[in-house]
Amino acid sequence: MILRFLGIISLSLLFISSALAADIDGNWSITFSTAEGGSTIPFEIMVDGETVTADADGDALEGTYKDGVLKIKGPMYVPEVGMSATLDMTAQLEGNDLTGNATWDMYSASVYGVKVD
Repeated sequence: MILRFLGIISLSLLFISSALAADIDGNWSITFSTAEGGSTIPFEIMVDGETVTADADGDALEGTYKDGVLKIKGPMYVPEVGMSATLDMTAQLEGNDLTGNATWDMYSASVYGVKVD
């Protein structure tokens, strides 16, 4: 009886975590706002378990997605600045929005993303 109960709980948690990951999968429009201005970059986010790969307008980023928190890092080109540097971003999924913070080169930015598909 206890094993059956634990099995049901395990399956339920698996379905819930899969559903949460599905919410972050897809195309996003993510805006990075700094004191110097802002930049909006299209992202395609793909989740496999807790592992994330993202395409940021052609730049490949990697990270994790766990408990509603997206963490990604990698080189990203920003056309408004005309250069590439390492992006380190942490954002929380809240409904259909991503909010959080990022660093890119010497800049700190607030992050706001909306799903576009």
